[in-house]
Amino acid sequence: FRETLRADIDIGRFQPPGARSKFMNLVLVSHGLTLRVFLMRWYKWTVEQFEGLYNFGNAGMLVMQTGSGG
Repeated sequence: FRETLRADIDIGRFQPPGARSKFMNLVLVSHGLTLRVFLMRWYKWTVEQFEGLYNFGNAGMLVMQTGSGG
C-alpha cells in the first residue's frame, strides 16, 4: 500500500486534471495498530520507535507534515 500510495501521489492521481500542485492534503482513516504500522513503514521507523507510539483513542487525529528534510 505504501509503495503504491507514494507512486499515486507522485503522478498526481489525487488531484484534479490540470490542477497539479506540490501542495496536497490526503486523509487516511484507520484503526490504531494499522495506523502505527503505516507510520512505521512510511517513516522507516525502527521497532523501538514503533513500540514507543501508543494507539490513538477513539476519533484520534494525527497530522503528518513535510518538514525541512522533505
